[in-house]
Amino acid sequence: MSRNPKNMPRIVGVDLFCGVGGLTHGLVRGGIQVAAGIDIDSSCKFPFEANNSASFLERDVGKLKAEDITPFYEGADFTLLAGCAPCQPFSTYSRSGRNSEYESQWPLVSSFGRLVKKIKPDLVTMENVPQTGGSPGLPAIPQEPFWL
Repeated sequence: MSRNPKNMPRIVGVDLFCGVGGLTHGLVRGGIQVAAGIDIDSSCKFPFEANNSASFLERDVGKLKAEDITPFYEGADFTLLAGCAPCQPFSTYSRSGRNSEYESQWPLVSSFGRLVKKIKPDLVTMENVPQTGGSPGLPAIPQEPFWL
């Protein structure tokens, strides 16, 4: 159910690291048209598409190019790029037992930033986890802003 009245501008979004589509579902309920969700986990395809009117692309966000995403924005008044990268590397819940599997996910946050810089969407949303700013034992995300 969309809450976007006919006289409102058309905001079209793409949800990176979409998982089963919880964020997409909330965005749609808020009046945003999500054109696609992208995730590397193929088991997310069915629940994502069953609960949202958007295409699911099984892709590695780290290998995505801007040209893979921009066609989804056709006809938009405003564009939105959402990215909730896997949070295990910087979540307080994964501190105990941290291992190299989680450390390998850090570049995904940078991949999101790279795509934001290339695409230059009108709106950007990213999971707000304080630890992404760096803390003992965790690499700091570069301080250069990748926001517009």
